[in-house]
Amino acid sequence: MDFGGDFGLWQRNIAESLEGTARRLAVFDALAVNTGQAVLDLGCGGGHLVRDLALAVGDSGRVVGLDASKDQLDSAGFRGVVQRPIAFMNGTMHANAFARWAAKLVTTFAIAKGVAEQDAASWLDQLEKADIEGRFGFVSVPVLTTAITASS
Repeated sequence: MDFGGDFGLWQRNIAESLEGTARRLAVFDALAVNTGQAVLDLGCGGGHLVRDLALAVGDSGRVVGLDASKDQLDSAGFRGVVQRPIAFMNGTMHANAFARWAAKLVTTFAIAKGVAEQDAASWLDQLEKADIEGRFGFVSVPVLTTAITASS
């Protein structure tokens, strides 16, 4: 999918939202980086690179990620896998809300996958109307996962 134009802007707005910032801080805290340590930052997608990550981290490393699969980490040789939820809720679609930008991304994605533009726009209009009427709510529960390499 093309991450340019509005799509790229919305993705950056999600990352810079209050919730996106809180998620990054949770990851940073879980890393507990000390002076002199290196950090390898990979976007692993749906966990497809977990085995490669195990090789990249090497003999003494920690892995921290959002929504990583415990089973995949276990089978790739990581140990001490710990998962904890870092839930958040948006009660409005304010300009710095994760939900506002995620809704735009979902709408664009749905259209790209064949949903009629009119139907996607109608769904987005319903969300905005619910926001105006005080009926909007969005909840997400990303899972923060930490693990260490088997040889650590």
